Amino acid sequence: MRNRGATASQLSCDFYAATGTRVSRVIVSKRLHETGLFARRPAVCVPFTSTNRRVHLAWCREHRDWSMDQWATVLFTDESRFSLNTGSRRTFIWREPGTRYLPSNVREIDHYGGEGLMVWAGIMLDG
Repeated sequence: MRNRGATASQLSCDFYAATGTRVSRVIVSKRLHETGLFARRPAVCVPFTSTNRRVHLAWCREHRDWSMDQWATVLFTDESRFSLNTGSRRTFIWREPGTRYLPSNVREIDHYGGEGLMVWAGIMLDG
């Protein structure tokens, strides 16, 4: 639980170093599964600073009582960057089912390495 990113092979080596007993990575993996831990991709998010949170909360409070006509004049946009590197999401962590978005299981990433594709889209009411 202290090193969720360790592989079963690394855990097997650590166990051997600590106890002198050899255990295969398959046995380590099976024992982790028995305790409810499975190797899964971590949830990934962009770091969100306290300033960003404060500004977003203020914006939401300012616009919470808007009418449908006011919202109809707003264009909502989003952009996503997709990495073309093959190993861009190959890290795994050990976690229990249903705990994907717990802070200990989320990895903050604000950079992309290598080639990628940027997609931008917008949507609005009646448009």
